[in-house]
Amino acid sequence: MTVTVKPQQRRSLRLAAVLAGLTIATAGCGSDEPADTGTTASTPATPIAGTSTPTATPSRQGDGCPVDEKTLYTALKANKELVDVIDRSLSGVRNAVCHRGYATAYTVVKDADSLAVAYRYDAGAGTWQALAAGSDAVCTDLVPTAIIPHLPGCVGS
Repeated sequence: MTVTVKPQQRRSLRLAAVLAGLTIATAGCGSDEPADTGTTASTPATPIAGTSTPTATPSRQGDGCPVDEKTLYTALKANKELVDVIDRSLSGVRNAVCHRGYATAYTVVKDADSLAVAYRYDAGAGTWQALAAGSDAVCTDLVPTAIIPHLPGCVGS
């Protein structure tokens, strides 16, 4: 038995394949960013001294993702320089998002506005490091450009 596909049917099949691809590609698009609860002045990101802009994107293998809030909170507490900048009512982090060895999460504080915190995974040590904290663009000069759009808090939020 021979199946013949007419040109009209080929166009319909191609269109269906393109639409299916777009549906799959955009299914993960969304915003996990917390709602803006008020207007506050931007707090500049506070990077660790001696850090530089990464030039390569880590591989998916051993990139530390996914990561939980408890692990990121522990990494944040290990960075006394950042903890000193954050309000004393700091009790954790929430809304962790991880992508290719980098992550962001928002501080849980009682007496101040929440700040975004940027993290990087150290595959050699198997640990996460808190890099910077602030209310806006915390990933600038610390996270590869291709990863920034995947992490809430990295781009002017």
